[in-house]
Formats: sequence, structure tokens, C-alpha cells
Amino acid sequence: MLLNLTSGSRFSGSLNCDLSDLSSLVPQPSLHYLSSSLSPLDFNLSRDVSFINKKRNLLQEVCAREDQLLRVNALGGQLLSAALLCRGQVPLSTLRQYVTRFQSKVKFASWSDPGVKTGLCSVPPVGQKSAMLCLVNSTNMTNFFNDSLNHFNLLYKRKAHVHHYTKVDGFDIDDFLLTRESLMSSAMKYSEAANYVEIPRLKVR
Repeated sequence: MLLNLTSGSRFSGSLNCDLSDLSSLVPQPSLHYLSSSLSPLDFNLSRDVSFINKKRNLLQEVCAREDQLLRVNALGGQLLSAALLCRGQVPLSTLRQYVTRFQSKVKFASWSDPGVKTGLCSVPPVGQKSAMLCLVNSTNMTNFFNDSLNHFNLLYKRKAHVHHYTKVDGFDIDDFLLTRESLMSSAMKYSEAANYVEIPRLKVR
């Protein structure tokens, strides 16, 4: 994932973008958690011709649940922002079609910009003709945070593994509670973003 994310800074391309260009995916400082999906996920170092020439629908694969790199249905919630970063033999016209189809598949929050950040690097990953990395900032991160909180509460209730951390110099037992509060705050922020209703502006006649 990181190799595809930084490819625009390392190789040439007709529509390259680097990490600084992706800052627009964070609408507010507290809403900075991105979910990612990658196509293709399978990897073959043998340079098998059938693997390299396999015809892929990159957009369909990055939208599939099994290609998500987090256990969260990111595309099922409201999107705050999104990016499609392609590598290899992907014509610019095809990338535009991907963007149009992607926008028709997902739902953006009413107050967010429905535009999709794009990147196109001409150098494909090793052993592949093309690849796509999809980054989304989704309100469904709330579910991911709540699941993490449930797992944390179950373990912390039994003080499981706590002794490993208390042996570390400078670590305090209260740091667990501060971390839990931070996670709860992040879940609340994304929940508020999903339920936010933009007040229409008055039109002056």
C-alpha cells in the first residue's frame, strides 16, 4: 500500500500526486483516519505471463469488501473525501471513467465536496501491468472505532496484557483510560459528521 501511495513522488507520470496533495482528504483535523483498498491484492514474483496479462477491473476490485485493508465497509457509509491513485497502463480517459463510476457507487456527505482526488503514475508495480489504490475518509470509521472499543473493554476488564505495559518506564496505567477516551472522541466526531445537516444559505433577491 505504501509503495503505491508514494509512487508519484518516486516515478514519473502524467498526473502524479504526492503526499502533500492528499491533505485535502482531511476536512477537519479530528477527521483524519483514512481507509484504503488495493487492486490487485495478490502478488506474484514469478513473472508468470498469465498473471501479468490477467484482465482486471481495478475499480470493481477496490470497491469489493475483500480488497479493503481494514475490517470496515468504508464505501457503505457517507464519504467525506476520496482518492483514486493508479499506476501503470491506465489511460487518462479510463481514469475519468473510473471517477464517474465511483461517484455513482458511493454517497458523499451533504456538506462535503463530491470530487475525487486522482493520481496517475506511469510506472506499474513489479510483475503487474497496472494497479489502483483507493483512499476514502468514511463516516463508517465509527463502526471500526466502536468495535475496537468493545475489544479493548473486554481485555482491560480482565487486565489482560496490562503488566507488559506497566513495566515500561514513563508509562502510567491512566494512559489506557486516556487512549480509550481519545478513541471514543474519534468515534463521536465521525458520528457527528454523518448526522451533520448543512443549513441552506439565505438568498438575497
